[in-house]
Amino acid sequence: MSGICGIFSKDGDCFSDLLLLTDYHSHLGTEFGGMAVKGKGVIKDKVHRLQQGNFKERFVGEGNHLKGRYGIGVISDLDTQPVTIKSKNGVFSLVTSGRVNNIEEIVQEMESQNHSFGFFRTIGKNGEERILPNITEVVAKILTTQANLMMGVEEVYRRIEGSLSMLLLGDKGVYAIRDKRGTTPLFLGRRGNDLAITTEDFPLHNLDFKVERMLKAGEFLRISESGVKQKMEGDDTQSRICSFLFVYTAFPAATLCGKNAQLSRIELGKALARGETGEYDQVMGVQDSGKYSGIGFAEESGKPLRDGLMKYAYSWGGRSFTPPNQDDRDRYGRMKQVPVPALIEGKRILVTDDSIVRGTQLAQTVRTKLWSNGAKEVHVRISCPPLMYGCPFLNSTRRNELIARRVIDQLEGHPTEDIGEYLNPESPKYVRLAEAIRKEEGFTSLRYQTLKDMVDAIGLPQCNLCTYCFNGKE
Repeated sequence: MSGICGIFSKDGDCFSDLLLLTDYHSHLGTEFGGMAVKGKGVIKDKVHRLQQGNFKERFVGEGNHLKGRYGIGVISDLDTQPVTIKSKNGVFSLVTSGRVNNIEEIVQEMESQNHSFGFFRTIGKNGEERILPNITEVVAKILTTQANLMMGVEEVYRRIEGSLSMLLLGDKGVYAIRDKRGTTPLFLGRRGNDLAITTEDFPLHNLDFKVERMLKAGEFLRISESGVKQKMEGDDTQSRICSFLFVYTAFPAATLCGKNAQLSRIELGKALARGETGEYDQVMGVQDSGKYSGIGFAEESGKPLRDGLMKYAYSWGGRSFTPPNQDDRDRYGRMKQVPVPALIEGKRILVTDDSIVRGTQLAQTVRTKLWSNGAKEVHVRISCPPLMYGCPFLNSTRRNELIARRVIDQLEGHPTEDIGEYLNPESPKYVRLAEAIRKEEGFTSLRYQTLKDMVDAIGLPQCNLCTYCFNGKE
């Protein structure tokens, strides 16, 4: 999932606000950062890789280049963005957030019609090099195939499979389109005569914008000197926002669909504590992702909460989940967690964390930070159910990287898609799965949250939450 934002500045240059609004989305991507600004009839853009520095460091000196009253920004999880194109409908710049599952089929079809595309390269699991299309560029090219922008947007959503929100900077302002499924959020904010669109609401609060509302699923609007104009109505009746936003992805200060992410995580911890039967001395949340569930667990259980694992964020900031390279994920996760031996040695520790995706980071933390510092027992409690399916809507979970699916294949003796019994916490196969993961990870005990308890803790109806990665149901 990428973080995207846009702004219209009534009385002056938008660069400073756009810089900060974009930077506040840094927890949503690690690959590229980009900005595009329209001033005096010309769109200028800039993209930087973020591996050698954070977004603000890389862009703070671009103010002389990126001058104008309209702008869009992105922290990208995968593609080089923004993409700027000159077409028969004028020059525009585009940023996107989401996933297009049939992107390669669309590219093949468009290439047969004499379209050409740039590409990015990625190294596959076995070291092979693959050439993959830039999703944002492909979407931009689809937009140009129609007579006008409205028809172009309709064509994009007719052709793509998956989920996609986007912001477009054009001659008449900044256009915002939230994905029709409502998987990813977009917020509209106002500060006097200035208008802004952001993926999460807290950047607006911190720059003194008043959050007017969250866009509805499929809503299409324009912000400009004329104000806010709705180009297409949205419909939230079938909206299903990503549940993993509440468990992990969203910044703790973010409020989505009226539910604050931090409070949801505290409730997740409380729900875990209500089902606890084991013996332990203290609660410890893996920072930052398990911090708030640890707070909730300690509050509900009455056991002391201790920061035996502390995050050193001064130079090892960012989220170790998001880098696409496994070696980087492992290194970042190892370096940023600092143990406090005095709070670990001889203790029966109950550890809370948001999830177990691949299993490498949590196992490494327990092995090198807890067992090696004399922990007596390590009981792990996870805020969500086992991740079972690769996400078809965001670039987050991938089936072949999920520890639960790998262990199921081992238990079955062959790769299998028939995992129905493993989804039921009461079934013998589920119990075998959890025990196999516990042994592989090196925990004293392991317990996952149930899907029902997770949904109840988030506080939204299950019909309005996407839980595909847990149960495979759209």
